[in-house]
Amino acid sequence: MSLAFLKRWPDILSLLRSRKATLKKFFYAHGVRRPEHVARRLALLDETRPIHKDWTLIELNQLKASMLIETIELLNRQIGDMDERIAKAFASHQKRSLFKELPGAGPAMAPRLLCAISLAPDPSASGLQKYLGLAPVIEKSGNRKWTHRRWSAPKFQHQTMVEWAGLTVQHCRWARVYYQQAKQAGKGRYTILRALAFKWLRIIARCIETSTPYNEETYIAQLIERKSPLAAELQQTRTLSKPS
Repeated sequence: MSLAFLKRWPDILSLLRSRKATLKKFFYAHGVRRPEHVARRLALLDETRPIHKDWTLIELNQLKASMLIETIELLNRQIGDMDERIAKAFASHQKRSLFKELPGAGPAMAPRLLCAISLAPDPSASGLQKYLGLAPVIEKSGNRKWTHRRWSAPKFQHQTMVEWAGLTVQHCRWARVYYQQAKQAGKGRYTILRALAFKWLRIIARCIETSTPYNEETYIAQLIERKSPLAAELQQTRTLSKPS
């Protein structure tokens, strides 16, 4: 809608000359139909004043805006084409079921996860954690010991895992409990998400090893059985979620 708006009204003076009925028709055609939203936008127009009326500057900026709009539209078409190709490649991949069932892994994130994991030279949990920069590096020299993040990890794959870990907090019960407990302990958001991604890699590695899709209820049952620090709260939420 923004691109169409700038094409129709490339400068503020042409916009101010337009009738409100024309603007309403434009908004309706682009899915903005709630009266309060349209009224708020029209009210902004009533308060708008041009900074200047130097037509040389206006025409130069109109040209620049037109070039930018065409560039963005071309990129949008190319991104759409790429998304279609990714969706087809993912749909035909033999391991797609292991990734599309992961919590928070939708049409965009599931292919990203599959690529991030598949590019790792070592598919074991430890190998994935090290390759993706989620396993800490411990350096020793004499009596000194230093723990730090892995500097040479592939940035996009690392980012993919941390972003997805954040999504699992919204879609996975044990991940949400883990996040809340870590936050109460005073840890920062990205420290928690990196640690959560570290845990998820062990689960994914096991799913790949056994060719078994992730099942949240099965995993939560294991956490409770092993008396995980998350167990008490998970047991409580499980009891509350059962129908009476």
